[in-house]
Amino acid sequence: MNNAMVIFFTLALLLVKKIDILHIRRYDANFAALIAKKIFGKKLIFDPRGLFIEEKISSGSWQRNRFRFWIYKHLENSILKQSDAVIAFSRPHRKYLQSTYGQKISKKVALIPNCVDLDKFKCKRKYRDDHFAEKITLVYIGGASYWHMVDEMIDFFKELKRIVPSFFLYITYEDQRAIKKKFSESGLGPDDFTVMGVPPSEIPKYLCHADVGMALIAPSLAKKMCAPIKFVEYLAAGLPVVINPGLGETEEIVKKYRVGVLYDLKMMKTNIEKLISLLGESGIHQRCRSVAEKHFALDEAVNRLTEVYDKVLQSGKERATFCKG
Repeated sequence: MNNAMVIFFTLALLLVKKIDILHIRRYDANFAALIAKKIFGKKLIFDPRGLFIEEKISSGSWQRNRFRFWIYKHLENSILKQSDAVIAFSRPHRKYLQSTYGQKISKKVALIPNCVDLDKFKCKRKYRDDHFAEKITLVYIGGASYWHMVDEMIDFFKELKRIVPSFFLYITYEDQRAIKKKFSESGLGPDDFTVMGVPPSEIPKYLCHADVGMALIAPSLAKKMCAPIKFVEYLAAGLPVVINPGLGETEEIVKKYRVGVLYDLKMMKTNIEKLISLLGESGIHQRCRSVAEKHFALDEAVNRLTEVYDKVLQSGKERATFCKG
């Protein structure tokens, strides 16, 4: 849907419905939201869940200092200033917003991390499908873009497989043939891996068959702020995680609670030894689950968002102030 259509439907909806708050999740909706605030005086909550512009630049889709970049940057600045509340999805993201945009938005930033419904990820680890039994099973959920570091994940798996019997379960929504080809060309056989598409509702079931989750993501400014949902899903399913440093708060969590291994290409053997040792610890799966319950429970995210809504609705000329987390 283009911007003109978004603006039309937004304004039409505001004319026929009693709406007090516009909760903005897409950058494409920023212009419509600004018009709605100007005309109708509606409250705005900006909840980007990522650094959209920086992600476009790091992927090579956009270039800095081009027309589209400046248009979206202007809209971003405007929506941040005009919003009654801004949602940060990680502490690094909150710090970035506050340091980049200063006091104008500092007091209206609320921290609400990416969370999951923990009840959907309860695993009975005594049961393992024959297909996954007797092997350390690595699982990855996601795409195969350059920033997903697929080659590095394959190399890690091959080194792990050289030491202990292992299996790689790759769950993706992208072209499975291209990913299978990449695995095959690396020298892995059909009994070493499976590449499959899985409906979101079935992902917890497959995570419960795995031992370790992988989340390697190429570093960039956007990724330094990120809060990968796959990281949260792995922990919720009780899986320790292999993840590279510099991704939001994940490094701090892995170190503090010992729920994974920080990937280092130059220390591959050491990484694998640490992982095998970690998997041998009693209670590792419950420890991972407990971290998810402490930091990423959906109920807590709902409570925080409800608090944001209440404060925004109650605020008059004074901006709402948020500091939780």
